[in-house]
Parts: sequence; C-alpha cells; structure tokens
Amino acid sequence: MQKLEANGTTVNVDRFISGTHLQNYFKTGEPFEFSAYISEQTHQRFFRRGGINGRVPEWQQFGLTYDYSPSNERHFNLTIPVTEQLLQANESLNLHFQVRARNPFYISKYAQSTGRELAYQSYSSNEYIIFNETLSLIKYRPRIKESIKRNLLSDDIPMPKAKEEPTDELDDGKFLPYFKPELYLYLIYDNSAYQMPQGPPIQIRERMKIHHDTNMYEPIIYLSDYWLLKKDMVLINDTLPSLNLSLHFNTYSFNYYVMQRQFEQQWETQKQYGLESGDMDEMKRMFLETDPILLTVTMIVSLLHTVFEVLAFKNDINFWKTKDSMEGISVRTLYTQTFCSVIIFLYLFDNETSMMILASNGFGILLDFWKIKKASKVRRIDTFPYFALDDNQKYVESETKEYDRIAMRYMSYALFPMLVCYTIYSVLYNEHKGWYSFVLNTFVGAIYMFGFIQMTPQLYINYRLKTVEHMPSRALFYRFLNTIIDDLFSFIITMPTLHRLSCFRDDVIFFIYLYQRWAYKVDKTRGPYGSAEEKKEGEKTEAIVEGKEKTE
Repeated sequence: MQKLEANGTTVNVDRFISGTHLQNYFKTGEPFEFSAYISEQTHQRFFRRGGINGRVPEWQQFGLTYDYSPSNERHFNLTIPVTEQLLQANESLNLHFQVRARNPFYISKYAQSTGRELAYQSYSSNEYIIFNETLSLIKYRPRIKESIKRNLLSDDIPMPKAKEEPTDELDDGKFLPYFKPELYLYLIYDNSAYQMPQGPPIQIRERMKIHHDTNMYEPIIYLSDYWLLKKDMVLINDTLPSLNLSLHFNTYSFNYYVMQRQFEQQWETQKQYGLESGDMDEMKRMFLETDPILLTVTMIVSLLHTVFEVLAFKNDINFWKTKDSMEGISVRTLYTQTFCSVIIFLYLFDNETSMMILASNGFGILLDFWKIKKASKVRRIDTFPYFALDDNQKYVESETKEYDRIAMRYMSYALFPMLVCYTIYSVLYNEHKGWYSFVLNTFVGAIYMFGFIQMTPQLYINYRLKTVEHMPSRALFYRFLNTIIDDLFSFIITMPTLHRLSCFRDDVIFFIYLYQRWAYKVDKTRGPYGSAEEKKEGEKTEAIVEGKEKTE
C-alpha cells in the first residue's frame, strides 16, 4: 500500500496495484452521483469545449453506491418541446450523461504547497473524477410503408395509416427522424483486476477506457436503446408539440452486459447476411412481452419443432421417393393442397409475416410440386398454362380414383357455396388494399375457415379402403407433433389471425387420422398400399414365420 504524507497526516491510496494489472477506478460501495443533459451539441463540443458550462442538468441524482443496492434504481420522465431547430434536416438531439465521484488520488493544494516529498507520484489536483458518455436520441430510418385499406365498393378516398407494428421499410433513399422515447442508463459493476497484456474480454475491450498512467480503467457507462422496438419509436414532425422521454438508471451486472454485447454483435452480423430488422424486432418482442417461463418452454420446444420439421420432411421425401403406386392416395387433394399452399404463401408475404414462417411454407410448396411430379405425368401443351397433368396409370386403374372423384364432388357441394358467401361478405364489409389483396384475403379466409374440408377426400378414401397403410405415417406423426407446437407458437409469434386459427384446425384432421389408424389395424403384408420400406419389412416378417413353421 502506498502512502502520501500531506500536512503531517498519512493518506492511504489503496487503488493502485502493480504495473501488470488494470483495476477499476470505483471500488465496491464507492459513492457517486450522476447528471443527465439534453442538448443538440455533440459529445466533443458539449464536454470538451465548454458546452456543459453553466448548464443545469435535466436530471441529477445523489447518494448512489457502486454495488447492487436496490436504492440505486432511479426513474425519471421529462418532456422535450419540438422546436423549429429540431425539425431541420439532419438535426441531432443527444443525451449527455456524466458520472462524478471523489478522486482517490486527490491531493489538496495545501499539501502540494508544503514542499514535502511525495512517496507516490501519481496524484491529481482534481477533487472529482468525471466520466462522460453520450447517446443520440434520434435515429434516422427509412420511411415505414403505410397500409392503405378501403372498402372496394366505396368511393371514399382512403387515408394512409401506418401499421400497428411498423417493421417494413421503404427502400427509396429517404430517411426520417425517429425519436427514442425510452432509454436505460447503466453503470456496469465490475471489480475485476485484468492482467496485462491480455486485458478485458474482447466483447467489451473497445468500450473500456483505460488510463495507462495509473493502470486504471473507467467504469463502463452503458446507455442502452437495445430493447427499444421500432413500433415504439416516434416519428418527429410538426404535428407534435412535444416528445416524452423516460429514463431509467441502475447498476448493471458485468456478466449480463457481456451477454448483451454478444447479442448485439451477433445480430449485427446476421443483419449483414440479410436478416431483416423486422425479424430482429420480432425476437426482441418475444423476449420483452412473453412470460419468462413460457418463453423458456417455447425456446426448448422450438428446438424440438426444428428437429420434427426436418424429420417430417425427411420421412415425407423418403416415402414419396420409394412410392411406385398412387393407390390409396388422393391425387386431387394433393393438387388442391398445393394450390392452397401457394395462396397462403402469397397472403403471408403480403402481410409481411416473419421470415421463419415464410421459409417453412416456401419449402413445403417446393415439396408439394415434387410430389405432383411423382404422382402425375407433366405434359407440355401449346395453350395457357402450357402444361397438363395426366394421372398415373396405376391410379387410373384402381378404385382409388373413383373414391377420390366421389369425395371431391361432395366436397365441392359444401365448399363452393361457402366460398361464394364468404366472398360476398368480404367485399361488402371488409377493407382491402386493392383487388389483389381482396382476392388473396378471400381465398385465404375460405382456406382457413373451411380448409379442413380439403382433407376429407383422403379421409374418405381411407374409410372406403379400410386401411391407412398407403399414408406416410412417420411424416404425419412428426407433423402432428409440430401442429401441437404450432398451437403454442401461435400465441407468441406475430402472424395473421386467420393463420393462427388454422393451427387449431389442423389438430382436428390429425385426430381423425389417428382414429382411423387405430380403427384400421396396420398389416404390412397386405395389399399394394404399403410403401416399399413397409413391404420389405412385411416380407421379412413373413419369411421368419414361414421358416419357423418349416422347422417345426
């Protein structure tokens, strides 16, 4: 421990370690205070060129300690008037934050004037040590795409209005100022001594200010807008008389800070690889608005969802790859299902749904097209749509085609009248962005509301054949598990209401299929309905039984 002799007294300086370590200026329990200022000036001009001189802080707090004391938590709300200067193009508005504490190396002027020899030379004539940080309150972002909807039969001119959760930005080169209405001001609690030359962790090294003359580092001031969602930011224009700002201060865990910095760096990397900011906002919203227990369960289940999705696609592909007969398969349902999948994909894209949902639906459509190619023969023709589908020969010769035709006929009796009624209701009472949006919404509404009807032909064929051996049972089982998971996700991920309801609709179909699987016992040795794998398993079982009988 080094000592300073001043005015006949001994002053202990216990902050300095050795030249091989870095230590925080603040010790645990160190008292400090902070001040917050609002100014158009930059950090350099405000703190180093006298901008702070004579300024009264908008928010000032005393009696804080450098630890996790609950009394450190402080909150403040203030109103900022919207001035002509603020409305000017490229104008900035900054929050300047200053932390002050007693200087551990402070020596009074009297001690310096005594002429005594100081045993320790790293002293300062400044009574306080001051740490400054600045964060802009304005973020310039591309314009948000406005949603314009109207009744198509009305002559009223629609008024543009922003979406409730604006995430889709226009790429027209125009940027508008958005105000950050809420900020978190953190002082990172870190009492670590970092050995040189390794220094602090790489995640925070660039944010740490080191004083090599004293081998000390400043406590990190973290002004965070990380959890501020785009939908909460306020567009600055001349219709706003003032802006409301909420500030929250507390000491913050070093480990949590390092973790959050990793999140920021990873998301910046993902953004460079094309992940849209709307998807990142969706992830933040899940963390902010979802109950922690439900979120934890959802994260675990989401991993299972990914596994089941891959297994479902894998088994579905294996089933169709070895499928040499379409007997027992409703080919018309396959056509209808593909058409509905394309409509749903266009609807989700038109409603700017999360990329996670779009990617899953897009891959499913590609798989449906591949199934159609396997189930039918594609033939080129000279007129639109320049191709025709011919039924598989075994499918034509089997009784499955007749059952499929009967089921589709009865399905059309129920579906078409409901589709007409829903179309009339939609055009009379619903608002749409245009006729394209109207067609999509009408078709999708009918699919979601009456979509379970399109599965009835396959269920009818199963009933008439009294078997489900022709079905891809493993793929359907994994899809059934994913349907249950989708029910959970429907309450968390942002998606259209109709798509959310369809998750529960699929449950009904799978339960009926499970009942049929229970009612019609699977016999892998009967008929031509099993897949190639199932037939091989059945043949092996039969050979084993015959071998035992011969032995006896």
